[in-house]
Amino acid sequence: MWIIVLSFGALQGFFLAFVLFIHKLGNRRANRILAFLLLLLSFNVVRYLSVEYYNLSISFPLYIGLQTIPFLYGPLLYLYAEVSFKRNFTPIKYFVHFIPSLLILLFALSFLAESVSAKMEFIISNYPKNMRIAIYLLFFVRFLHMLFYNMMILKSIKNLAQVLKQTRSNLKEISNRWFKYLLKGYTIFLSLMLLYFLLLISGIYYSYGEQIRLVFALIITFFIHAIAFKTLINPEIISENILLHFSDDKYKNSHLTTENRIKYKTLLADYMAGSKPYHNSELKLNELAKNLSIQPYNLSQVINEQYKMNFFDFINTYRVDEAKHKLCNSATNETILSIAFSVGFNSKTAFNRAFKKNTQMTPSQFKRVNQ
Repeated sequence: MWIIVLSFGALQGFFLAFVLFIHKLGNRRANRILAFLLLLLSFNVVRYLSVEYYNLSISFPLYIGLQTIPFLYGPLLYLYAEVSFKRNFTPIKYFVHFIPSLLILLFALSFLAESVSAKMEFIISNYPKNMRIAIYLLFFVRFLHMLFYNMMILKSIKNLAQVLKQTRSNLKEISNRWFKYLLKGYTIFLSLMLLYFLLLISGIYYSYGEQIRLVFALIITFFIHAIAFKTLINPEIISENILLHFSDDKYKNSHLTTENRIKYKTLLADYMAGSKPYHNSELKLNELAKNLSIQPYNLSQVINEQYKMNFFDFINTYRVDEAKHKLCNSATNETILSIAFSVGFNSKTAFNRAFKKNTQMTPSQFKRVNQ
């Protein structure tokens, strides 16, 4: 039964990787990096099947060296996150992240220089005692390597949230949730790698190695299924070029005149007061710019320079101001939550956070003070 489950997972990974490689919409470079990551995950499952069920490691000792594939998961996932929201992306700068993987792969492949009898002993004895210190060291280095990229990916997600604020009024974006979803999956891998290392040094692995390897292969298969499921129910993950990279000198080459800045600021203020577009919880910079017949780049510059805030905070300021007015109106029977939704917030948490940022009080405190 497990052969069927694992084989199906590997085939699904290969198929999704193929789809990502040929997909013409969205961020094609990011999609291809994700495709390569899926190929490695699927190949690792195939490697497990061929070694555990068909003993191909005896015929092809090169399979031992391929145990270093997990060293590529972290760099690839980090690279995928960086490519997804950076316009000015330079691949050569990120090559350094793959050097440790290459060095460890070369070290593992030195196994091929061993005699035939040594190779056979290694494969059959499930890590011979005279090599266990080196094996322990390799797995500990792998854990540290994964821990480092866990922190790097987390840093990228935090940068993503900042970039989203330039163009979104709601941070519950598919893109933001997608990267957090991938980070959770990678964190599970990290935890399992620590567990694997502890099982090795405690000696438990040598009694239950076959079962432990099966569990790891099943978890990789589950991760492949999870990625496939997410992209199926949220196709915009691979079909939308989600973000732009805003550098510190983003308006260096702007041709927006002082006269037009003032004009656009007035136009924006009138539209916000009259049409109240901030009631739309999914309002985006491009949508607002289209309604005002202004280029999104110019509208972003006006908000950043004239109001000294990003798009996210600008929209929330209007929402909070209207919420304050409703909370001060003792005649209204609306609850605080219904007020939050009516002014454009899509969750109580987001409303409380924005309200406290603007007033230094919670909505409940503000209501008590002003009634």
